[in-house]
Amino acid sequence: MKQSLLVALLVLAVHCTIYDKLYDEAFKITQAMTIDQKIGQTIQVDFQALAGKNSTDQSLALKYFLGSVLIGGDGVPDANGNIVELPVQEDKIKLIYLNGT
Repeated sequence: MKQSLLVALLVLAVHCTIYDKLYDEAFKITQAMTIDQKIGQTIQVDFQALAGKNSTDQSLALKYFLGSVLIGGDGVPDANGNIVELPVQEDKIKLIYLNGT
């Protein structure tokens, strides 16, 4: 019983040390960021907002300091990073019916 309690306390102490180290590192990073960078990291825009008529405008992600971009479910990026729209649900059903799969 005493050994398992000692092991549990040791594990807890190690986790606290790791947490403190990571917290301190994250704190230093956020202290060095501008308010615009902090806001950009919290905003998640849809991929369509960055897509132009023929290509994706990657400079917008840099301009607004975006930390992530959402793909809304109606399209997927191709190998070049451009959106490829998926067929609407009715078209999917027709394709399944016609293909038999």
